[in-house]
Amino acid sequence: MTRARTPDDLATPVAVQISYSVKQAAAATGMSEWTIRDLVRRNRLAARYAGSQILVDAESLASYYNSLPSERQVERECAANRRSA
Repeated sequence: MTRARTPDDLATPVAVQISYSVKQAAAATGMSEWTIRDLVRRNRLAARYAGSQILVDAESLASYYNSLPSERQVERECAANRRSA
């Protein structure tokens, strides 16, 4: 059971995640860690490095995800290609 929120709770700033480890980025998107590393390597995802650890930019990850076609777009493109062949 959760307790009721108080005015003090509302004044407490909520931390916003600004980066993801490769493992977190893979879990958040459902992609493999290899795919995330490859996207970083090909400059499709913005990243920074803390030593050898790759930190994937959260905004870049969201932008890349939103740029992917929906299943319906893919189905329409496949159907259009079949008609034109």
